Amino acid sequence: MAFENFIDKILEREGGDKITDDPLDSGGVTKYGISAKGSGLSPEKIKSLTEREAIDIYRDNYYKPSKCDRLPDRLQESFFDAVVNCGISRATKILQKSANNKNPKGNQISVDGRIGNATIKAVSNLEVERFKAFRARFYCELVAKKPQSERFFYGWFSRALKA
Repeated sequence: MAFENFIDKILEREGGDKITDDPLDSGGVTKYGISAKGSGLSPEKIKSLTEREAIDIYRDNYYKPSKCDRLPDRLQESFFDAVVNCGISRATKILQKSANNKNPKGNQISVDGRIGNATIKAVSNLEVERFKAFRARFYCELVAKKPQSERFFYGWFSRALKA
């Protein structure tokens, strides 16, 4: 599966061209899911961001560095959605934990947040549903640690199951 096959769904899940500035969202001004804090762009630049620019940012700053294209096709959209929502390292750790849950003892991999050959091999038989379950678990654990983020939980949980 190629980036072009699911980027439109990602943009939609991220709110499209709607500009937000939720005081409880640490990202600050956001459009197409690209935040001022996360991107290093000024709030003014975020507000004027075009869809094409957002797609380029996602490709260059998220898709390529996450090595999403090295994963089995069935995992790519869900993994990339997690990368966009919670960062490359966290999404990769969720992927690695779900692979360790699937694979027998002795075939466990390091949960280090980096995709290398061991992770690629470990996820070769991983079901997307198992990854989604571990992603939902991450959000549950996050809300338990940071109760103030509970207002975002339903959206995160729903998204984890859809993507």
